[in-house]
Amino acid sequence: MRAIYDAVVRELEGECASHGIPIEMVAPAIKHRCDEIEEKEAKAMDAGGRMVRGGRVTTNDGGDTRSSRERALAAAERRRARDRCQEKNEER
Repeated sequence: MRAIYDAVVRELEGECASHGIPIEMVAPAIKHRCDEIEEKEAKAMDAGGRMVRGGRVTTNDGGDTRSSRERALAAAERRRARDRCQEKNEER
């Protein structure tokens, strides 16, 4: 989560500067939100949720363990099939 915090702060530095706002005024709120997200993720894992580690989804409930890429490709294939079906229906 620290890497995300650092990336967001770096990205906002330019935005803040263009509006005359010091990044030091915004950074604590970003840090607080990152802490909230970490806490929420920890609670979800305790309740049998999912956590992404190294491109793979680790589940506590025996769910889908495909990588994010594999799930995205499967979703794209489903969309293509659905679109083809709709096009055929429109032609009729």
